[in-house]
This record gives sequence, structure tokens and C-alpha cells, in this order.
Amino acid sequence: MAFPAHLRQTQQRESIYKFLDESNLPLTPEAIHEQLKDKIDLSTVYRTLDVFHKAHVVHKLLLDNKIYYYLAGEDHKHFLICLECHHISEIQTCPFHVFESKIEKETQFHVTYHPVELYGYCRDCKKTNKNH
Repeated sequence: MAFPAHLRQTQQRESIYKFLDESNLPLTPEAIHEQLKDKIDLSTVYRTLDVFHKAHVVHKLLLDNKIYYYLAGEDHKHFLICLECHHISEIQTCPFHVFESKIEKETQFHVTYHPVELYGYCRDCKKTNKNH
């Protein structure tokens, strides 16, 4: 995806945006910094993500008291998160559009965004621990 036209484009912002675009999965500011530390300091990563979030360029995901960021894009995303190994995988389809339409009709409330994360145990962790 192209860098958002409504934001001032700097080399640091472009690097962070490109890295998030190539990732396709939520990342912590520290993980982003780890990959870009030769170009950008950690405080710049945090400030840039804050600008991106306020401009609706990224969404936030809270997992284990850490904030993860991912590009908002044209399509929204939902994730499966393993409680054991913390692996995050994206759900390819959104099953919530039907509910969103129903809620809008019943309440006259216009839904613009619905973050949903599903927590459980991945295939590997289920095999390892039969109690799941």
C-alpha cells in the first residue's frame, strides 16, 4: 500500500509504514525498532505509531499488557491469539458483517470499526498439552 497522502511523509515514517505493510501481523513498537534500529530510535517509533493511530492508519491490539500495531488498510482484520505460545494469526474472513448490519438497523448506530480478537490454543499447543 502507498503511504497515506493525508500525512506528512518523512523517511522514518515511510520506513515504519513499509515495515508494517510487509509484516501483515501486529507488531510491538519494540519489535519494529529491533528491525529498524539502524535508521530510527525507539522514541521515534512510538511517536510515529501515535501519529498513525490518531490518523486512523494503524489499529491497536492489546495482548499480555503489550500494545501491538497493524495497518488499518482498506479491509479490517481479526486475529486468533494462542494463550500458550502467543502466536498471532489473521482470520481471512470477517464473520461479523451480518451482526454489524443488524445492530445498525435496530439501534440506528453507525458502526465504523469492530476490533475482534479470538483467544484460545493453537494446534501445536493443543497437541502438547491435552488439557486444552
